[in-house]
Amino acid sequence: MFRYFLSFLSLFVPAVLCAEPFNIAGGSYRAMREIDVPNTKAPVVVTPFLHQGLVNLTAKNADPRTENAGKSVLVTNRAKKPVPFRILQLGPGDYCRIAIQNDGKANGFTVYYGVPADKQPNEVNVPEWTNESGLLFEARAVAGPFGMDNLDEVRAAFEKSKNPIGADYVETVFHGYNPLTLRNEPFLSKYTGTLNVVQPGKYAVVTSSHHCSFLLIDGKVAAEQPGRRDRSWEARPEIVKHIELSAGKHKFEYYHAAADENCSMLAVWQFNPDSDPKKLKLSLFPKEAFGYENIQRVYAGAVKFSDLPGSPDFVYHITGSVPLPDNDAQMIAVQFQNKTAGLAASGKLTWHFGDGQTSTDASPLHIYLKPGLYAVELKSETVSQKMSAVNRIDMAPPRAAQDPKNLPTLDQYLSVIEKYDAAKFDAETMLQLVDLYQAKIDTLNVKPETKPEWTKYRRLIAESVRNALVNNPNFKGDNAVYKLALSAGRIARDYLLDEKLAEQIYAAAAAKLTFGDYRAECYAMAADTALDTLDKDTAGKYLESGQKELSKIGTRQSIKTFYRVKADYLATLGKGEESRTAISQAEKSGGNNEPYSERVALQGSASRSAESFLAAKDYDRMIESIRTWQLEYPAAAYDGFITLLTAKYWLGRGKFPQAGALADRQLVLNPDSPYIDELLLTAAEAMEKAGNKETARAYLNSLIKDYPGSPLVNK
Repeated sequence: MFRYFLSFLSLFVPAVLCAEPFNIAGGSYRAMREIDVPNTKAPVVVTPFLHQGLVNLTAKNADPRTENAGKSVLVTNRAKKPVPFRILQLGPGDYCRIAIQNDGKANGFTVYYGVPADKQPNEVNVPEWTNESGLLFEARAVAGPFGMDNLDEVRAAFEKSKNPIGADYVETVFHGYNPLTLRNEPFLSKYTGTLNVVQPGKYAVVTSSHHCSFLLIDGKVAAEQPGRRDRSWEARPEIVKHIELSAGKHKFEYYHAAADENCSMLAVWQFNPDSDPKKLKLSLFPKEAFGYENIQRVYAGAVKFSDLPGSPDFVYHITGSVPLPDNDAQMIAVQFQNKTAGLAASGKLTWHFGDGQTSTDASPLHIYLKPGLYAVELKSETVSQKMSAVNRIDMAPPRAAQDPKNLPTLDQYLSVIEKYDAAKFDAETMLQLVDLYQAKIDTLNVKPETKPEWTKYRRLIAESVRNALVNNPNFKGDNAVYKLALSAGRIARDYLLDEKLAEQIYAAAAAKLTFGDYRAECYAMAADTALDTLDKDTAGKYLESGQKELSKIGTRQSIKTFYRVKADYLATLGKGEESRTAISQAEKSGGNNEPYSERVALQGSASRSAESFLAAKDYDRMIESIRTWQLEYPAAAYDGFITLLTAKYWLGRGKFPQAGALADRQLVLNPDSPYIDELLLTAAEAMEKAGNKETARAYLNSLIKDYPGSPLVNK
């Protein structure tokens, strides 16, 4: 697979170097690579290399491979004369694969590529390709809707697509995936070659595929499977065709279309077949029939630039991948190997992996948290020179089956990733990191001995997000930043009991976001957390900022959250009427359309869950229930039961002043709450445990004086 190979790249050095470009056959090129050919008799040589972004000519409605041949890419023999070649594949990233026609005498070639900045594209004529060896597989992206009921429709769709995925020589028609990419996507494909028939006579021919396929020999349909069909493993009579073939060469074509993420292509035959399909012994078209043995694969040598004395160089290999639960994007392990030689090899080497992470190891193992196209850079710095090699690399899970005995594990990847500077990730990658740490948390049983590990990974999540929000100017993207702020802020606030860290997360996210409602909600959450620490002045400032951001017709959750927190803040200031108005605004904006009886039942269920967790002293799950209840039904605070349970939560957590503050807030919001007496008693207990007996006595006096009818008074 071509992703095993990768190297070299575009660069920068001091401007003092100003050498002439490689001038060859009337053209000018910036880079060149030597290609050694061990088997000089091989008619076709296939070579992959990285082009450092130098092969990028494109034209509307034109195949970029054809557009670049002779203009930004040229192949010559050792005598520096152009030879026939094909650009088989450009991309993904800066990957290039070429096929070179060998006259059976050459032991090497040179590929030139890249047009100097001050030059126009070259106009060098490339000799015509005449060799018939090999079966060439070509894939193109689907350009739009097309029919699958006949060959003409599929062939027209293939020709219409000007977005080639690539091409390469294959042994025969037998694939369960697109061999040119690691991604499962719809595509159109075509196999072309020369079929050499040794035994003349009658043949049974079958094509079977997921979706349609058509096999042509000498321009005539020899077998077909039209329409959207699943692959068949049986030689049913309707798919078996019989043809007569003479000895010698025959034109071979095979068209296929896959309109979804699944695909398969299979062509088989049998000489002198039995008339009974059940007795057929079909086999694949042998690779020798297409002359596959004439295809020699070699790697190009190190890049040489016309304006540079040398360049860093490397190769890489995707070693494995690990999925995350409920996440389609797998983590990918990549082993990089330094191949730098010459002047650059004597310098200090630094890797930049394109995801914000770096390494000074000679040949590092790097874990990418999600698939994608990454610009990997290897820098070399000497006393006199700074040289850099950059290439865009497509990272995706390997398609080849991994050894079951040596499958990578989550913990193995964690051991590498925990050393990263997470603040340098972009927001989408940070979401992956949070999923990774959460997956690790989910593997730990809730036991005293695992509690430190729980705390470790929760703190890694919260601090990584906070550091990125505060320190990374490129940490952008409203949806991702918003999700991260709510997730990490909640972890810091409710699981780590680090209100200051949570407040920093919410405030930094509010400053980073561009969507007003999200900003308002994050300001509200920062204010809510400030109220947890009894800092009403700071809470007021956050709410003032959030009020300016909130739209009149905004996101329901944002509006609910903002006015719920505003109601708590106003109650803290002793403004009961304004607090009740804010609660009403939160409830009206919530979009709860359930009948009243159903809402009561749902809140009853939430309260019972919170009570059961309180009885078990499972405070993490208790606060989860309270937050969900609070989010869905902000007006529940008026009734007061959620406030009572939250006060008992704070009491259990040892946050005694917070429990008292909730009682004060409820007395302002709704002094007639049916739970106010128990709330006052809870506040008194909390203040006593805090060592503030005077305040505890005041709560008890309020209970006796203001609620004499309460059954708790006699206790």
